[in-house]
Amino acid sequence: MILFADCKGDCRWWIGLNDKATEGTFVWLSNGQAVTNGSYSPWQSGEGGVKTNTPATTTTPAIIRDCVAIDRQGVWHECKGCHKLYKYLCEEDN
Repeated sequence: MILFADCKGDCRWWIGLNDKATEGTFVWLSNGQAVTNGSYSPWQSGEGGVKTNTPATTTTPAIIRDCVAIDRQGVWHECKGCHKLYKYLCEEDN
């Protein structure tokens, strides 16, 4: 893909996947379908589950990882917050 080849540094793109409604249940923004076991989901090691949010303590705020981005190697990452200024990928109907 030219998109990935032109990238330099830590490049990621939003892919329209999140677990905002239920932690650990990732759904596509476009159609609400959940990503299930057996479907294509190349998660970064240790991500893609219910253990990725970090609760708040008396000294640190909670770290919420609800939105998913893809890197140039095709690996999915849960990102800290959904506000990062990543570009995004769109799906086009044929």
